[in-house]
Amino acid sequence: MTKRGYKNPPKEHQFKKGKSGNPKGRPRKKKAPKPEPLDDIIQYVNEEWVDTLEINDNGSIIKITKGKGVVKRVFAQAIAGKVSQQKLLLSLLALARGGETDQLTLEQLQSYDEDLLHELHEQLNSMNDDTPGEFNDQGDDVDD
Repeated sequence: MTKRGYKNPPKEHQFKKGKSGNPKGRPRKKKAPKPEPLDDIIQYVNEEWVDTLEINDNGSIIKITKGKGVVKRVFAQAIAGKVSQQKLLLSLLALARGGETDQLTLEQLQSYDEDLLHELHEQLNSMNDDTPGEFNDQGDDVDD
């Protein structure tokens, strides 16, 4: 007769030979997710975008955000004839309008671009933005 009781379970309840008592095993430790490197860059850009800076605007010093400064520079360079800035500006405007220019044909888009650039040129001329040192209209900046 076999012993039964404390530390002596019946044979039918004992572990079978060749089979583990813990078939799934111990669960592995969950690793903390690594932060994406782009997340840090995006956060830094967002912080810098809202910082303020002082610029000379027609003889008076004004405070604007760096984001607004970038937009002013892109507009000035697009008017000065920098094709890369014109393309950037037009693609940003298309994004802002929710892609409504997607349905336009190529000819319509080209005339739309010309009209838009002409309008921007007139606006900048009306503002008489000839402050020295702020924007270089000569196109000397290395951009392309």
